Amino acid sequence: WALGDILPSASAALAGAALWVCLEWGRGWLIPGFGWNNLGVALYGNPLAQWAEYLGVTALAFIPAVFSVWLWRVCRRAGTMIIHEGRRTVPWDFFILVAVLLTMFVTGVVWTARYSAQSAEATGDGRFTVPVMAVQLNLSQKEKWDPANRRNIYRALLDMTEQGMLDLQNRALEQAVKDGAEASLDMPAWVIWPESSFPISTFYRDATGERFSNQDNVNFLSAEEDYVQALRNGICNFILLTGTDDIYLSDEGRVARAYNCLTVFEGDYSTARPHAKAMLVPFGEYIPMRKTFPFLEKAFEASAGTAMGLNYTPGCSSSPVPVPIRPGSSVTVGVIPLVCFEDVVGSWVRRFIRQEPQLMVNVTNDGWFNRSCANEQHWRNAAFRCIELRRAMVRAANTGVSVALAPNGAVIADLRDSSGSPFTRGVMAATLPVGCTKITLYAMLGDWAVLVCFLVFAALLLRRIGAGKRVHGPVENGVYRRSTGATPR
Repeated sequence: WALGDILPSASAALAGAALWVCLEWGRGWLIPGFGWNNLGVALYGNPLAQWAEYLGVTALAFIPAVFSVWLWRVCRRAGTMIIHEGRRTVPWDFFILVAVLLTMFVTGVVWTARYSAQSAEATGDGRFTVPVMAVQLNLSQKEKWDPANRRNIYRALLDMTEQGMLDLQNRALEQAVKDGAEASLDMPAWVIWPESSFPISTFYRDATGERFSNQDNVNFLSAEEDYVQALRNGICNFILLTGTDDIYLSDEGRVARAYNCLTVFEGDYSTARPHAKAMLVPFGEYIPMRKTFPFLEKAFEASAGTAMGLNYTPGCSSSPVPVPIRPGSSVTVGVIPLVCFEDVVGSWVRRFIRQEPQLMVNVTNDGWFNRSCANEQHWRNAAFRCIELRRAMVRAANTGVSVALAPNGAVIADLRDSSGSPFTRGVMAATLPVGCTKITLYAMLGDWAVLVCFLVFAALLLRRIGAGKRVHGPVENGVYRRSTGATPR
């Protein structure tokens, strides 16, 4: 019986793990959820997480699930034999499973080193790196959207950027004096501000796409004003990537379209290259079926204490935004633009992958989470995009966590105060590798492993239903006796 229990144990473990993966995938798509904190995310920091390059983080849950169910079945088998026979057999099936997992673990260790931030694979033999700086103001939602704070927010963005650059220079000089060598510093080529950094939307004419003049945002990035351009001229030239809200008005002055964007500025506002967010947050950026079911809007107002306002329009482009690797350079890096929680939706991010130097840039608010653990959870979920696609990522958050991640998902740099809290005002500087141009299996096929799990579960379920028609007798001395048609004792 002990040998005969091996096959049912394998079937139970495989079916249970496959069902778990399918249910988590369903939770990520229904009602209308998204894949947040799947069991696979618990493997972050474990070399087994590197298998997400092939399986995706959703199917990665299969590993701890199959191990847990199989372990339970082996313990159950051993307990039954000890009770009935006073002995137990060697669980060879479980040892084989452990050997498989150990092999996967060792392979994961190799991949972790291969795609580290300084590796030849990640940097293209050291030829493709981008120094970036993310600015975090740590504003509450009330401060962020208060019209009285507009000028203070503009000023704070500039001051934090300037101070961050000066601090980098001072630290480089101090290190040079300490080492008795010449100072060497690669100043930030890209400066990244969070989602909706500008405290007001930018307005355009819907019919022509023409931008209205004399707006605060336009003046803020004007070459003639003493703002961003003065900072570029005074300290170092940089390319600005920031979150913007773009609103298009009809000739009657009504809102025709509104977009939540990540926008690239190589110069003033005339150089703007916006990318509109595609994955909108229901009841955050739009109310589903708002006109068909007006009570949904009333329900939102009752729960939020304020009106929803306009519905944002989803973007549809999945093309990377080419950005010079340094200001004025002819070498470009394909920016994968991710706004808010788009960095946790692997099935969307994979559409941007091209066989070229690329970098994922996420601008997010995260102020909605207040000071909860959800801020930490967000970047750990996002880290699996690095592993799945083998691309580095930089995240600029309003309230944390601003972090730079390597293609193996490891932290290159993050912004925290002296106590380790991410809820602080400051800048994060890092040099990110963009040399990996590999197209992973997940990038090509997406959640193919989830479909395999569904087929495995369906096949084992049908087998189980068929096996359930056979009649078995009781256990005698630890052995199941097949019934011959007589009434079992």
